[in-house]
Amino acid sequence: MLTRDQIDDLLLHEQIPHALKAIMERDGCSLKDAIVVVDKRVRELRDARPGDFTVSEEDYGRDIYT
Repeated sequence: MLTRDQIDDLLLHEQIPHALKAIMERDGCSLKDAIVVVDKRVRELRDARPGDFTVSEEDYGRDIYT
């Protein structure tokens, strides 16, 4: 099971499907709920650590379909 820091690292490197799976496993939640968690966490990370993202805000998650 991944820690919050490890999930943050996945999000910072646009590994969204892996982050979603980790959150679902960690929290025992549905995909829909994991998407809400990821959306909130990405916004928090954008505010706190904008320079740590590997892609721009406009390009982040562009080719991810859930």
